[in-house]
Amino acid sequence: RYCSLLFMNELILQYYKIQVVGLIKLTQNVYKLKTNDGYYVAKCVEDKHIETIYEYIETLHIHCFVQILLNKNNELLTPYQNKYLYLMPYVDNIITIIRFIYKSKPAIFCYT
Repeated sequence: RYCSLLFMNELILQYYKIQVVGLIKLTQNVYKLKTNDGYYVAKCVEDKHIETIYEYIETLHIHCFVQILLNKNNELLTPYQNKYLYLMPYVDNIITIIRFIYKSKPAIFCYT
Protein backbone atom coordinates (compact mmCIF):
# COMPACT_ATOMS: atom_id res chain seq x y z
CA ARG A 1 0.00 0.00 0.00
CA TYR A 2 2.80 2.46 0.84
CA CYS A 3 4.45 1.74 -2.52
CA SER A 4 1.14 2.43 -4.22
CA LEU A 5 0.81 5.86 -2.59
CA LEU A 6 4.47 6.65 -3.25
CA PHE A 7 3.93 5.74 -6.90
CA MET A 8 0.85 8.02 -7.00
CA ASN A 9 2.91 10.94 -5.66
CA GLU A 10 5.62 10.34 -8.29
CA LEU A 11 3.00 10.00 -11.03
CA ILE A 12 1.35 13.30 -10.03
CA LEU A 13 4.72 15.06 -10.04
CA GLN A 14 5.60 13.59 -13.43
CA TYR A 15 2.24 14.17 -15.16
CA TYR A 16 1.01 17.35 -13.47
CA LYS A 17 4.20 18.96 -12.11
CA ILE A 18 2.55 19.13 -8.67
CA GLN A 19 4.62 18.17 -5.62
CA VAL A 20 2.47 16.28 -3.11
CA VAL A 21 3.57 16.88 0.50
CA GLY A 22 0.66 15.14 2.22
CA LEU A 23 -2.18 12.80 1.36
CA ILE A 24 -5.45 11.91 3.10
CA LYS A 25 -7.64 9.05 1.90
CA LEU A 26 -11.24 10.34 1.81
CA THR A 27 -12.86 7.24 0.30
CA GLN A 28 -11.63 4.05 -1.34
CA ASN A 29 -10.90 5.93 -4.60
CA VAL A 30 -10.60 9.59 -3.56
CA TYR A 31 -7.59 11.28 -1.99
CA LYS A 32 -7.13 14.82 -0.71
CA LEU A 33 -3.66 16.05 -1.66
CA LYS A 34 -1.73 18.73 0.17
CA THR A 35 0.77 20.46 -2.10
CA ASN A 36 2.94 23.56 -2.01
CA ASP A 37 0.28 25.24 -4.19
CA GLY A 38 -2.76 24.32 -2.09
CA TYR A 39 -5.10 21.34 -1.96
CA TYR A 40 -6.27 19.04 -4.72
CA VAL A 41 -8.41 15.92 -5.02
CA ALA A 42 -7.21 12.83 -6.88
CA LYS A 43 -9.79 10.28 -7.91
CA CYS A 44 -9.21 6.79 -9.32
CA VAL A 45 -11.77 5.45 -11.80
CA GLU A 46 -12.13 2.09 -13.51
CA ASP A 47 -12.74 3.31 -17.05
CA LYS A 48 -12.67 6.37 -19.28
CA HIS A 49 -16.41 7.21 -19.34
CA ILE A 50 -15.75 10.41 -17.35
CA GLU A 51 -14.18 11.84 -20.53
CA THR A 52 -17.49 11.50 -22.39
CA ILE A 53 -19.38 13.13 -19.53
CA TYR A 54 -16.85 15.96 -19.35
CA GLU A 55 -17.04 16.59 -23.11
CA TYR A 56 -20.85 16.66 -22.93
CA ILE A 57 -20.81 19.21 -20.09
CA GLU A 58 -18.40 21.38 -22.08
CA THR A 59 -20.82 21.40 -25.05
CA LEU A 60 -23.51 22.78 -22.72
CA HIS A 61 -21.27 25.75 -21.80
CA ILE A 62 -22.12 25.33 -18.13
CA HIS A 63 -19.82 27.37 -15.89
CA CYS A 64 -20.63 25.95 -12.45
CA PHE A 65 -18.27 22.98 -12.22
CA VAL A 66 -14.82 22.50 -10.75
CA GLN A 67 -12.31 22.05 -13.54
CA ILE A 68 -10.44 18.77 -14.04
CA LEU A 69 -6.73 19.41 -14.53
CA LEU A 70 -5.16 18.26 -17.76
CA ASN A 71 -1.99 16.18 -17.49
CA LYS A 72 1.25 16.76 -19.41
CA ASN A 73 -0.28 15.01 -22.44
CA ASN A 74 -3.23 17.42 -22.37
CA GLU A 75 -5.53 14.57 -21.28
CA LEU A 76 -8.08 14.34 -18.46
CA LEU A 77 -7.11 10.84 -17.31
CA THR A 78 -3.72 9.44 -16.36
CA PRO A 79 -3.14 5.66 -16.32
CA TYR A 80 -2.58 4.43 -12.75
CA GLN A 81 -2.39 0.76 -11.67
CA ASN A 82 -4.85 -0.67 -14.24
CA LYS A 83 -7.19 2.26 -13.53
CA TYR A 84 -7.21 5.96 -14.33
CA LEU A 85 -6.49 8.96 -12.14
CA TYR A 86 -7.70 12.54 -12.49
CA LEU A 87 -7.02 15.67 -10.46
CA MET A 88 -9.08 18.71 -9.61
CA PRO A 89 -8.77 21.57 -7.11
CA TYR A 90 -10.13 20.76 -3.65
CA VAL A 91 -13.20 22.80 -2.71
CA ASP A 92 -14.26 22.45 0.93
CA ASN A 93 -17.06 24.96 1.51
CA ILE A 94 -19.91 26.77 -0.23
CA ILE A 95 -18.19 30.19 -0.20
CA THR A 96 -15.18 28.75 -2.03
CA ILE A 97 -17.48 27.00 -4.50
CA ILE A 98 -19.38 30.22 -5.25
CA ARG A 99 -16.14 32.17 -5.77
CA PHE A 100 -14.84 29.40 -8.02
CA ILE A 101 -18.03 29.38 -10.12
CA TYR A 102 -17.71 33.08 -10.88
CA LYS A 103 -14.02 32.83 -11.81
CA SER A 104 -13.81 29.51 -13.66
CA LYS A 105 -14.20 28.13 -17.15
CA PRO A 106 -16.56 25.22 -17.85
CA ALA A 107 -15.50 22.24 -15.84
CA ILE A 108 -16.79 19.32 -13.83
CA PHE A 109 -17.70 18.87 -10.18
CA CYS A 110 -17.12 15.22 -9.26
CA TYR A 111 -16.63 14.81 -5.54
CA THR A 112 -17.88 11.41 -4.43
